[in-house]
Amino acid sequence: MKLHIENIESKFEYYNKIKKENKYLNEKIKKLKDSKKENEIIILKTENKNLKDIINEKELDIIKNENDFSKKISELNKKLLYYEDILKYQSSKISMEPVQDKSVKIILMNFIFISYFYLTIIYNKGI
Repeated sequence: MKLHIENIESKFEYYNKIKKENKYLNEKIKKLKDSKKENEIIILKTENKNLKDIINEKELDIIKNENDFSKKISELNKKLLYYEDILKYQSSKISMEPVQDKSVKIILMNFIFISYFYLTIIYNKGI
C-alpha cells in the first residue's frame, strides 16, 4: 500500500509539474499574443503616421502646383489682354493706314499737278 501511495504521490507531483508547465506555457502564449497585438498596434500606428506624412506631403505638392498654375494662368491672362490690346490698336492702325495713304497720295498728286501747272505757266511765259 505504501508503494501504491508513493506511486500516486509521484504521479501527483508529475501532474503538478505538468500543470505548472502548462500554466507557464499558457502565460507565455498570452504574453506572445499580447506582444503580437502590441507590435501590430505599433506597426499600424507607424503606418498611419507614415500615411499622414505622405498625405500632408501630397497636399503640400497640390497646393504648390495650384499656386504655380494660378500664377501661370494669371500671366497668360495678362499676356492675352496685352495681345488683345495690341491687336485692337493694330486693327485700328490698319483701318487708318489706307485713309492716310489715300490722303498722302491725294496731296502728292495735287502737289505734282500744281507743280506741273505752275511749271507750264512759267515755261509758257518764258517762251
